[in-house]
Amino acid sequence: MTPDRYSELVGKTVMNLQWLEALIRMFLYGRRGQEGILFPYTEGARVPETAITNYDSLDALVKKYNAIIKDLSADHLVITNEVVRIRDRLAHGRVLADGSHGISPDNLWTLYKFSPASNGFVGVTDAICLDEAMLTTWLKTVSDARAIVMTAFDRFLLKPGNAGLHS
Repeated sequence: MTPDRYSELVGKTVMNLQWLEALIRMFLYGRRGQEGILFPYTEGARVPETAITNYDSLDALVKKYNAIIKDLSADHLVITNEVVRIRDRLAHGRVLADGSHGISPDNLWTLYKFSPASNGFVGVTDAICLDEAMLTTWLKTVSDARAIVMTAFDRFLLKPGNAGLHS
């Protein structure tokens, strides 16, 4: 895989993760009946805590979203926690080359993720070869989750008569 292709796949995955988080936040915001998002905010401003502004992690957001979806008896719109694992791997993993080709993009790239230390040792929690197939799978997983949330958004927030935001 070329460096450009690697950058493209990782970049698209990160972009889709950011989009997914924004959609989940908007979904939660709308389900709570909150209105009046006042953007843009200026750095240093103090603003009300909402589903948009709170400090929830993607893991917490996915759990809240899935709980609402299950309460609505729409289990087909539940999203997998794999998106959280992908996000955490990209955010906290270390990408290292095997060095088989010297300093070259032809090396095999592996993402390693480690556990917190215990008695001076860490566990290897992930060792994933970042080849084109893996990165394509990650992108599809995140894109599919984004599409599911878009469907939930449309079904439960944008249709007249539903709680939350309306068109």
